[in-house]
Amino acid sequence: MSHPISFKRTLFALCGKTGDIKLTKSCVRVTCLSLKQKTQLLNTVELNGKAVEVSEPWTSLTKPSASGNRSSSRSNRGIIFGISTDLSEEEITKEVGAVSARRLVKWSGGQKEVTSNVVLSFSEELPQFIYLGFMRRKVKPYIPPPMRCHKCQVFGHHADKCSRNVRCVRCGLGHALDSCPVKDNIAEAVCVNCKGRHSAAYKGCPKYKEVSETLKVSVTDKISYRDALIKVRQSVLPQPMPVVRAVENPQLTSTPKEQRKPRVRPVRRQLISDPAVQQQTTGSPTTHSAGSTTEAGPVAATNTDLELNGNTTLSNIDFQKQITAYLLHTLDVVSGRASVEHAATVRADLYKLAMILFGTHESKVCFTPHCKRPTDDVQQTC
Repeated sequence: MSHPISFKRTLFALCGKTGDIKLTKSCVRVTCLSLKQKTQLLNTVELNGKAVEVSEPWTSLTKPSASGNRSSSRSNRGIIFGISTDLSEEEITKEVGAVSARRLVKWSGGQKEVTSNVVLSFSEELPQFIYLGFMRRKVKPYIPPPMRCHKCQVFGHHADKCSRNVRCVRCGLGHALDSCPVKDNIAEAVCVNCKGRHSAAYKGCPKYKEVSETLKVSVTDKISYRDALIKVRQSVLPQPMPVVRAVENPQLTSTPKEQRKPRVRPVRRQLISDPAVQQQTTGSPTTHSAGSTTEAGPVAATNTDLELNGNTTLSNIDFQKQITAYLLHTLDVVSGRASVEHAATVRADLYKLAMILFGTHESKVCFTPHCKRPTDDVQQTC
């Protein structure tokens, strides 16, 4: 401020003598002596030929409350919609019993235009409704939009109150937008606040979202901006990832497959042997009759006698012995302990045993599972 005495005289001429006048880092703080004086200053848009913006202090705090949060001493602000522009701010303030009323404006074609939205300040809790003559309007809590400086691009103050260096809104370097070499190339943009690949004016910027959410929490929870910022940052801290144990066969799709139960094949316990073949391979004939018992070996098997073709009775245990003898004899042939000529004899004996067990079709052994064709020997399914 180039002439502080001239500023003080102009201020007193506008609203009368005030309390303390202090120059802070980015503004002049004036202590009003009456509600009328405060309302008059809040409605001031020009002072000594220069545009000014007057607002209530945002960061004046009282002592911490019982909950540990600092509560702001500023008045409660609400917003009403659809108010005719014919009504002045003074008329609205007096009619609704508010501390102050401020009509919002918008920029259109480089010019300010008044809107039908009015911000009301109350010293106590916000009323649910206000009445303007015969009109009733609902009062909603006013959440101010994030304030970004058009000089340094930092949130929280205006350019006319900024003492920082100029930063480009597009690339973040120390020059104005008009002289930015990448002002027409959005792909080269760099945000001053988050270092992201976008301009500082982008409303999807993480910093913009953080400030916007902080203002909302400050209003809804009725706490200071500082406490609201701490609360917002705590709520977005990354949560620890749950410990996931590695699985042997992870699913490759989002829809888990139904786990198939392992297929259990039925064990054939009623195996049949030919006593003639038994005698041929082991040299000891064995005959059994139905109901006879044989001492079981280490393999648990049911020693059941079955009758084939009406006249041949074979035992499960004896069949296992014969199969084992065939396999051992085959291994002797492979390893050279027995003559190769014996392999043909073992094969012929096994083929005869298979014919007795599984039946035949046209003199050939039936190896088809669940075969329904009648066998050659007896008209039954094998």
